[in-house]
Amino acid sequence: MKAASAIAVLATVTILSGCADPGPGMKLRPGAKDGLALTMTISKATPRVGDRVKVVVTAANAGKKPIAVAAETTALVLLDVWRPAGQSWDRFKQFPEAAGTRLTVWRLEPGEVKTFELFVDITPDWPTAETLRMTARLNGRANVAAEVSLRVQPREHAGS
Repeated sequence: MKAASAIAVLATVTILSGCADPGPGMKLRPGAKDGLALTMTISKATPRVGDRVKVVVTAANAGKKPIAVAAETTALVLLDVWRPAGQSWDRFKQFPEAAGTRLTVWRLEPGEVKTFELFVDITPDWPTAETLRMTARLNGRANVAAEVSLRVQPREHAGS
């Protein structure tokens, strides 16, 4: 696969409503503030360079009032990938890399759940053999985040 033809994230985000199980993956540290809960799963905790990882972010309103979310761009969910930097973390990647600048307001009614599916391609510039963090947050609600850990493996070579 040529690096130039690799797409970091599919431009479309599918929004699914309902309470469906987000599927296999790793679910760590869901965030919850003001009745808004956010969870995240990834399809592979140890992807290889060249793999496409499915990221599922689920937002739920556990409160008794509707929650309005005012996204500053057309991207409703923002993903950040962090790598260790001494005693802190540096942002390595951010998805989407670009989004249209249009205020998008959406609501979660009490008890409602929305699921967002994103696809991230693990390109050759991703560091291998170190633990990375991927965080997800709703655009317009930075106070609520979910996090997973992943460890990228080198590309598997044919004949090895």
